[in-house]
Amino acid sequence: MSSGVKDIAQSGMDSAGNVLTKVGHSLTGVPEQEIRTYAKHGPEIDESFKAAEGNIQDMGDTVKRNIKEKIGDYRKAQNDEITEALKTAPQENNIDVSPVMQKLQERMR
Repeated sequence: MSSGVKDIAQSGMDSAGNVLTKVGHSLTGVPEQEIRTYAKHGPEIDESFKAAEGNIQDMGDTVKRNIKEKIGDYRKAQNDEITEALKTAPQENNIDVSPVMQKLQERMR
């Protein structure tokens, strides 16, 4: 299938999806963005719901815990990268900081 045909097909699917979310919203009152999110991540949401045995609070706690873990992992990776960069950086001072230090000391007096 050529990229032009794929683009047209994708555009048609996007339009159909927009119509369906609008219809769903008008029938249920559920905000369109929530319908889109569920349509995009339905199987993951269903799996989380089953794992929490239908307890929405447990689902929220699990999501929160997973996000905190991912943030912690990201921070650790960034810290490791900075630490490694500092280890390989030249140890001598490349910039004369004495003027800055002198001004700071003057202000502290």
